Amino acid sequence: MPRRSACPGCCRRGRSGWTNSGPCPRWCGPPSSWRTRSHLSVPIPPGGAVLWGKGFEVDRAGSLPWLRDAEVRYWGDLDTHGFAILDRLRAWLPQTRSVLMDRQTLVEHRDRWVQDRAPTAARLTRLDAAEQSLYADLVTDRFGEGVRLEQERIDWAWASERLSAAASGC
Repeated sequence: MPRRSACPGCCRRGRSGWTNSGPCPRWCGPPSSWRTRSHLSVPIPPGGAVLWGKGFEVDRAGSLPWLRDAEVRYWGDLDTHGFAILDRLRAWLPQTRSVLMDRQTLVEHRDRWVQDRAPTAARLTRLDAAEQSLYADLVTDRFGEGVRLEQERIDWAWASERLSAAASGC
């Protein structure tokens, strides 16, 4: 069972966006329940696959031979480490495109930010211009100290729309 933490109030404000597939990582108190989102919620294009979790073990996924010629989308936490993982994945799979790792997603979910207590400031050379700009803003604390938007905090309607568009190639 996940560790309980203070309720961010998202469920009571009607903006949690979680599916009913399991427990929530935040305890909202009675009568709310635990809920989670999983890889089962992500739209998968015909012939596609979803690789879930273990972001720092990206080298394992990157070394899979069948991904070398595939269209690859990466969705990580919107923080310095999420961009570092994307950069590492592109060392293996340079065709990788990020999804939901953009400035608009970050700003639209300001009320869901948490603090990254150990951000990285590594030099990343495989980000595109928009990703590099956002990464630089996170490194320099432009939005606040250690800003981090975890994937599971993004409104599911927002995420689902963009994931579906990415899956259809739009």
